[in-house]
Amino acid sequence: MDRTAQIRCATQVLDATRRNAVAALVALVIAVPSVVVAEVLKTSPGQPLCIDQDSLAGLLMAGVTHNREAAKSLACESIPAGAKVEVIERYPSGSTFMRVIKVRVTTPRHPGPTIGFTLELDN
Repeated sequence: MDRTAQIRCATQVLDATRRNAVAALVALVIAVPSVVVAEVLKTSPGQPLCIDQDSLAGLLMAGVTHNREAAKSLACESIPAGAKVEVIERYPSGSTFMRVIKVRVTTPRHPGPTIGFTLELDN
Protein backbone atom coordinates (compact mmCIF):
# COMPACT_ATOMS: atom_id res chain seq x y z
CA MET A 1 0.00 0.00 0.00
CA ASP A 2 1.54 3.30 -1.05
CA ARG A 3 1.66 6.42 1.16
CA THR A 4 -1.33 8.10 -0.54
CA ALA A 5 -3.53 5.05 0.00
CA GLN A 6 -2.47 4.90 3.66
CA ILE A 7 -3.36 8.57 4.17
CA ARG A 8 -6.71 8.07 2.40
CA CYS A 9 -7.48 5.03 4.59
CA ALA A 10 -6.49 6.87 7.79
CA THR A 11 -8.69 9.84 6.79
CA GLN A 12 -11.69 7.55 6.22
CA VAL A 13 -11.18 5.91 9.63
CA LEU A 14 -10.91 9.35 11.27
CA ASP A 15 -14.07 10.58 9.51
CA ALA A 16 -15.97 7.46 10.58
CA THR A 17 -14.74 7.92 14.16
CA ARG A 18 -15.94 11.54 14.17
CA ARG A 19 -19.36 10.53 12.82
CA ASN A 20 -19.64 7.82 15.47
CA ALA A 21 -18.62 10.27 18.19
CA VAL A 22 -21.21 12.81 17.03
CA ALA A 23 -23.88 10.10 16.82
CA ALA A 24 -22.97 8.89 20.32
CA LEU A 25 -23.16 12.46 21.65
CA VAL A 26 -26.57 13.03 20.05
CA ALA A 27 -27.85 9.72 21.46
CA LEU A 28 -26.56 10.67 24.91
CA VAL A 29 -28.27 14.07 24.80
CA ILE A 30 -31.56 12.43 23.78
CA ALA A 31 -31.29 9.64 26.35
CA VAL A 32 -30.42 11.76 29.37
CA PRO A 33 -33.47 13.62 30.67
CA SER A 34 -32.95 17.31 31.02
CA VAL A 35 -32.68 18.66 34.52
CA VAL A 36 -35.72 20.76 35.30
CA VAL A 37 -35.92 22.66 38.53
CA ALA A 38 -39.47 22.45 39.83
CA GLU A 39 -41.11 25.62 41.06
CA VAL A 40 -41.86 25.33 44.77
CA LEU A 41 -45.22 26.78 45.78
CA LYS A 42 -45.77 28.58 49.08
CA THR A 43 -49.00 27.28 50.60
CA SER A 44 -51.40 28.62 53.21
CA PRO A 45 -52.70 26.69 56.25
CA GLY A 46 -55.74 24.62 55.26
CA GLN A 47 -55.08 24.93 51.52
CA PRO A 48 -56.92 22.06 49.79
CA LEU A 49 -55.30 19.21 47.91
CA CYS A 50 -57.79 17.19 45.87
CA ILE A 51 -57.37 13.99 43.90
CA ASP A 52 -58.88 15.53 40.74
CA GLN A 53 -60.25 18.80 39.36
CA ASP A 54 -63.87 17.71 39.87
CA SER A 55 -63.28 17.16 43.60
CA LEU A 56 -61.65 20.59 43.85
CA ALA A 57 -64.64 22.21 42.10
CA GLY A 58 -67.01 20.31 44.40
CA LEU A 59 -65.08 21.52 47.44
CA LEU A 60 -65.35 25.12 46.25
CA MET A 61 -69.10 24.74 45.70
CA ALA A 62 -69.52 23.12 49.13
CA GLY A 63 -67.70 26.11 50.62
CA VAL A 64 -69.90 28.61 48.79
CA THR A 65 -73.10 26.81 49.89
CA HIS A 66 -71.77 26.14 53.44
CA ASN A 67 -72.40 22.40 53.01
CA ARG A 68 -69.97 20.67 55.40
CA GLU A 69 -71.27 17.17 54.61
CA ALA A 70 -70.62 17.64 50.89
CA ALA A 71 -67.13 18.97 51.64
CA LYS A 72 -66.31 15.95 53.84
CA SER A 73 -67.47 13.48 51.17
CA LEU A 74 -64.98 14.69 48.55
CA ALA A 75 -61.52 13.25 47.88
CA CYS A 76 -59.73 16.29 49.33
CA GLU A 77 -57.51 17.01 52.30
CA SER A 78 -55.53 19.97 53.61
CA ILE A 79 -51.92 20.32 52.57
CA PRO A 80 -49.96 19.60 55.76
CA ALA A 81 -47.82 22.31 57.35
CA GLY A 82 -44.18 21.98 56.31
CA ALA A 83 -44.99 20.10 53.09
CA LYS A 84 -42.92 20.72 49.98
CA VAL A 85 -45.31 21.62 47.15
CA GLU A 86 -43.97 21.64 43.58
CA VAL A 87 -45.96 22.95 40.62
CA ILE A 88 -46.37 20.36 37.86
CA GLU A 89 -48.81 22.21 35.61
CA ARG A 90 -50.91 25.38 35.61
CA TYR A 91 -54.33 25.35 33.97
CA PRO A 92 -55.86 28.41 32.29
CA SER A 93 -58.86 29.96 33.99
CA GLY A 94 -61.39 32.66 33.31
CA SER A 95 -60.33 34.35 36.54
CA THR A 96 -57.80 37.16 36.68
CA PHE A 97 -56.57 36.17 40.16
CA MET A 98 -57.07 32.41 40.61
CA ARG A 99 -56.21 29.23 38.73
CA VAL A 100 -56.16 25.46 39.25
CA ILE A 101 -52.71 23.90 39.44
CA LYS A 102 -51.48 20.32 39.51
CA VAL A 103 -48.91 19.80 42.26
CA ARG A 104 -46.58 17.20 43.78
CA VAL A 105 -46.70 17.28 47.58
CA THR A 106 -43.95 15.68 49.66
CA THR A 107 -44.20 15.37 53.44
CA PRO A 108 -42.18 13.49 56.04
CA ARG A 109 -45.34 11.57 57.06
CA HIS A 110 -45.95 10.01 53.65
CA PRO A 111 -43.35 7.66 52.09
CA GLY A 112 -43.75 9.02 48.56
CA PRO A 113 -45.00 12.16 46.84
CA THR A 114 -48.72 12.79 46.41
CA ILE A 115 -50.02 14.26 43.15
CA GLY A 116 -53.14 16.41 43.34
CA PHE A 117 -54.87 19.65 42.47
CA THR A 118 -55.10 22.90 44.40
CA LEU A 119 -55.66 26.60 43.79
CA GLU A 120 -53.12 29.32 43.15
CA LEU A 121 -54.01 32.91 43.94
CA ASP A 122 -52.21 35.89 42.42
CA ASN A 123 -50.96 38.57 44.79
